[in-house]
Amino acid sequence: AVALLGAGAMCGCATSQKAERPEPPTLRGWDEFRQASEDERIWMGGQPSQEALDRFAAESNGRGLVLNLRTDEEMAFLPYYERSVVSHGLDFVHIPSKGSELDQPEVEAYAQVRAEHDGPVLLHCRSGGRASYIWVMDKMRAEGWSADEASAWLAAYYKKPVGERGTALLTRYE
Repeated sequence: AVALLGAGAMCGCATSQKAERPEPPTLRGWDEFRQASEDERIWMGGQPSQEALDRFAAESNGRGLVLNLRTDEEMAFLPYYERSVVSHGLDFVHIPSKGSELDQPEVEAYAQVRAEHDGPVLLHCRSGGRASYIWVMDKMRAEGWSADEASAWLAAYYKKPVGERGTALLTRYE
């Protein structure tokens, strides 16, 4: 199954500004993905390599879902990515999102996808930051975590304190 969920529509207006060219993605191996928690089969990280997709497909026994949080602009260098995911026998969902703009619509879209899919999930963005934030924001929504609890989980996950921008994002969402 393939789905595209968006948090908003794009304006088709022309501008005189030059569009920024996105950087080619850094592809992450399976060893760079981390399980969100021992009781959930959700792995989070950056843009997966073919090797990572191979390993996730094997790990999920054909029941896996790849949930991509990268924007369309970020995916410009990977036009066949969705096709590659599906060729591994995995489901694919795209929720385009910008890290600084994560909020209720993206969290609700994520929660809906998770409610409809009970198998393993490979949740990714460019580096894994958005993936981990949307995961903790869903914990705030579903389990009543406070911004402090979400920050503490992120600090333990990354083994470093949450920065000001991350704290502001969680506080705004709370």
